[in-house]
Formats: sequence, C-alpha cells, structure tokens
Amino acid sequence: MGTRFHLRPCTYPLRCASPLGIYRACRAPRDRYRIRKQWCLRRLGMRVHEAATAAQGIAQLERGTPDLICLDLRLPDANGFALCERIRATPSLRDVPILVITALARPIDRAQAELAGADGYVLKPFRADAFADSVVELIALSSVAPS
Repeated sequence: MGTRFHLRPCTYPLRCASPLGIYRACRAPRDRYRIRKQWCLRRLGMRVHEAATAAQGIAQLERGTPDLICLDLRLPDANGFALCERIRATPSLRDVPILVITALARPIDRAQAELAGADGYVLKPFRADAFADSVVELIALSSVAPS
C-alpha cells in the first residue's frame, strides 16, 4: 500500500515570478519524510534542490542563495547544529530562513537549534499542512522573501 499525503488546497500568499529555490540536506535517499517534504514544497510552487550530505549542501549554497533551507540535524558527514551555525556565519546566507526538520524531540535539542540560528523547528512525523504552514510563514517573515 502506497503512502498518501493530504494537503488542503493551496491558498498560501506565495506570489513570485519564478518558483522558489529550496536547498535541503537530508539523511537518507529514500526517506519517506524527504518525499513528503518534496511533495509539499512542489505543491507550493517551489523548486527543490537536495543535498545528501553537508558537504554537498555547502557546495550548492556556494553556487546560489536559496529562499529557504530545510535542514535535517542528523547528517552522515556533519553535525546539523554546527552546519546551521556555519550557514548563519556566512554573510550571503545570514538572512535566509532555516527550517530544522528532525526527530529530535527534546526541549534541549530545540533550544540548541535556536541558538545555532534556526528560525523554525518541525518534528517528524509531521502533517503535510503543518509543514507547509511553517514554510510559508518563514518565507513571509524573511527579508529575502520574493516580491
């Protein structure tokens, strides 16, 4: 039986001339949450660029500035908190919102993500509409939001 995702009709205030670019670092290539995130983001009219490792994500970020970074804290080659701090320390990425998506549910993990510079925190498992709401809210509040 296949996985089904439910997302209410797209009524989000995302208006831009071209789709938004999303860079994310994910842990596993066949992660069902990765597939759900892609589906949600594409339903919002966004382009999704993925990186399987922190090194790949950094290389993509050096080539261009995204509208949002979705970051898994558990990466195969780096600590997600340290990567978040590194992104925040990069002048061209300082204002790009970072949405942490993780299974780390302890309050200390959320606090550490905030200290590292994360703007949002979504726990796995998540509902597609709640994830979409978080994405839209972060982009709307962002100073790099499209006009």
